[in-house]
Amino acid sequence: MKKLVLLLFFLVIQYSNSQIIKGTILDSNGNPVTANILIKKPQTPQLIYQFTTTDSRGDYFVKLKEPLDSIIIAVTSYAHETDEKHLKILKNSETITLDFKLQTRITALKEIVITDTKKIIRKKDTLVYDSEKFKDGSEKVVEDLLKKLPGIKISENGEIKFNGKSIKKMLLDGDDLFDNQYIVGSKNMDAALLDKVEVIEKYSENSLLKGIYDSEDVAINLKLKKGKSEFSGNSKLGLGYKNKYDFNTTGIIINAKIKGFGVATYNNVGLNNSPYDFYSNNVSFEDLKENNSTARSLINQGNFYSPLEDKFHRINKTFYSSFNSLYKLSKKTILKVNVGIYDDQLSRNNKEETTITANNETFTFNQSENNIKSPKLYDGNIHIENKEREKLHWEYSGKLKYQEIKFVSNSINESLKQDNQITSINQYAKHHFN
Repeated sequence: MKKLVLLLFFLVIQYSNSQIIKGTILDSNGNPVTANILIKKPQTPQLIYQFTTTDSRGDYFVKLKEPLDSIIIAVTSYAHETDEKHLKILKNSETITLDFKLQTRITALKEIVITDTKKIIRKKDTLVYDSEKFKDGSEKVVEDLLKKLPGIKISENGEIKFNGKSIKKMLLDGDDLFDNQYIVGSKNMDAALLDKVEVIEKYSENSLLKGIYDSEDVAINLKLKKGKSEFSGNSKLGLGYKNKYDFNTTGIIINAKIKGFGVATYNNVGLNNSPYDFYSNNVSFEDLKENNSTARSLINQGNFYSPLEDKFHRINKTFYSSFNSLYKLSKKTILKVNVGIYDDQLSRNNKEETTITANNETFTFNQSENNIKSPKLYDGNIHIENKEREKLHWEYSGKLKYQEIKFVSNSINESLKQDNQITSINQYAKHHFN
């Protein structure tokens, strides 16, 4: 009984020494407002000392944790202006009623002029992008511009997808100049040459089948600016610290009978402007297209993988040149030639040190590996298409590719040394008559 009396006496004393602040938060129309009540000390106004919120009627109740002689009370609401008041000389046992009337928050928006820009136009099965309206000056090559177009994505290996579906072809003014190696054009062609980008759905390579069945293929057609693409070229030379080079030159010719695009590039700054990939674990764009008919590598030729971007870890000496041409021999006959040369030296030096401490003893293990891969590749394609009659077309496609890779690996695991040398040669020929 004595304990209960003492407890009640203690609670009465504590309550009598408490400081309570309560009130109601309303808007300018007298409606209750859901708001946050922030209690701060004047000495540290940037810190929140206590915190509460209003109920459905806009009422709040705060019992201070300790007696204070002055406080700052702030009321915040998302839709209203913040209100703040200072209370000074509070008694040890005092209940203060403090109401707030918040003003509606008004946000002034900048002037917006809405015009009909027509960035994208739908024409039956074709989506037309006005490339000028997507440019901001940062794009250098076609790939940079395509990345900004809604619905178009570029994979790490350069593959272009529209709404998640890989495109079948990338055409140049309606002609299939690049064949399966359209990445040559997307990574090297100057974006300033483009006027429109067309995405063609239900695309069919065989014009005789158009209208007979609905194709699921998608193609991209690059429309060039008129008068600026008869003949043009572009060169870039970059020099860096410790003998770093980046050289790239391109040329394009367009007229009634000939379309041609050529590129020559050399760099040792980690760039890869070719459709081939001998460095990462990703399947290159070239291998992806010929995956069903080429022999697979049976022996591992070094692990060059890194989670970093290529420019931060890729040590290379890459030379790549490609020439793509299309000749209209007559109104019914087209000849297309694609030639590519790739020569590179890729290197990676890995060092690893492992330290183990157990029972006051320390053991250190050292391991290092130096890998050098030197790939060479020669690729040639020829295509002849003849629309001899209205209902009779024929075409021939031929491909020759020679690939040679020399791989040297020197590793040291503690005192164990191991040298590994691999030379692999791949010769590939394909002929198709349709």
